[in-house]
Amino acid sequence: SLQPKTVNPMLTSRTRATTAVMGLCLLLTGAVMYTAQETDGLRYDPAKIVGTERCSECHEPAVDQWETTSHYKTFNGADDVEAMHRRDAAAEILDNLGERSAKRGVCASCHYTMQAEEAGGRPRANYGVSCESCHGAAADWIEEHGVYGEDTSGAKWTRETEPDDHREARLTTAEAGGMIRTDNPYALIQNCFQCHTVPNELLGNTGGHQAGSDFNILEWLAREVRHNYLYSDGAENRAAPRDMDAVARSRVLLVLGEMIDVEYGLRGLASATTDGPFAEGLVARIGAGVEALEAIRAAEPAMAATLDTVLAAVAGADLGPNNRPALLAAAETVGSAARSFSESEDGAGLGGLDALMPGVP
Repeated sequence: SLQPKTVNPMLTSRTRATTAVMGLCLLLTGAVMYTAQETDGLRYDPAKIVGTERCSECHEPAVDQWETTSHYKTFNGADDVEAMHRRDAAAEILDNLGERSAKRGVCASCHYTMQAEEAGGRPRANYGVSCESCHGAAADWIEEHGVYGEDTSGAKWTRETEPDDHREARLTTAEAGGMIRTDNPYALIQNCFQCHTVPNELLGNTGGHQAGSDFNILEWLAREVRHNYLYSDGAENRAAPRDMDAVARSRVLLVLGEMIDVEYGLRGLASATTDGPFAEGLVARIGAGVEALEAIRAAEPAMAATLDTVLAAVAGADLGPNNRPALLAAAETVGSAARSFSESEDGAGLGGLDALMPGVP
């Protein structure tokens, strides 16, 4: 059973979950026919996954970096780690659930990138957690997002010469096609927590899967995910995209990580129908997040107004099973505050938070 951990107010890692999500799926297109087991829980339409080889055509340094990460090794394994589907813990969970393969069904959405290589074809696990797991299935935006356009004479613009209005229109179109951009840190981080929480009571109570992973967004970005090579043409993995101030951005990510963690803990708990390891783990997770937010509020007075709203919403909800409406309402309040913070705050004036993130970036 999951044992609640003592929370460190300095925001070190806490027990959180690393796998599967059900019930957060996108609707698959009616033209593509798969079995229910093949589509349950998939967050993206596998027919719209283009694969990391396409991404590597323009982002080779980023893909090379990805191949050093746990996300990649989930599928491929390495000398220092087994692929997830070969691990004893995975076999035990599958046995508890009466399932046969980690590459299908409930495990697939978060541990793998499922791809249908032909229209109407069967989705297969072709990668671990890949580019499109984090930035969205790319079929509807991959062409648009890299076309810098041309002027009235037909001369092509480059990344350096593209006008600001064209760039904004280009990326807005890509975002409408499903691209999750680094300019939208709320969208980026909430996508992480769709898999780093496990809103699946059967998986927790029967499967024996943890309801929370050892996951802190700043630590994970610095250690595993960072791949900001684009604006140095592959020469430097910057601590923040483009010309953003790395410390200021880290402050924003720190706050968002904790707020979204609480939001998705509440969303997961809203699906609980009985006492057990699943509900207990999520209650412990929410409690850890609340303590982290209280530490942020104490360190940076400018966060008081935002976080008072969040903390009041959590305090007003009964943290337990069979309380779906109230828990979802609290989650909406937390999520709305997080989105507003993400859209309005650049982190420049939040220097009090620096003491909570030593060594980052």
